[in-house]
Amino acid sequence: ASVELQGIKGMWSLRSSTDDPYDTFLVVSFISETRILAMNSEDELEETVIDGFISEVQTLYCQNVIHNQLVQ
Repeated sequence: ASVELQGIKGMWSLRSSTDDPYDTFLVVSFISETRILAMNSEDELEETVIDGFISEVQTLYCQNVIHNQLVQ
């Protein structure tokens, strides 16, 4: 997939579970916000929400960690 967005400061892929074989989410960070994109059933990227992620600020780093947790 490709994403054409201006002003991207960081980008990370995340899995919905540490046991998943493929990444599910694409976290895209801008200077003043963070957007989360996910693959839908038609294999297209659409904006979504991950509980606990703060989207009103720039994300400096995020990653999957043990016990199916995510760090932002």
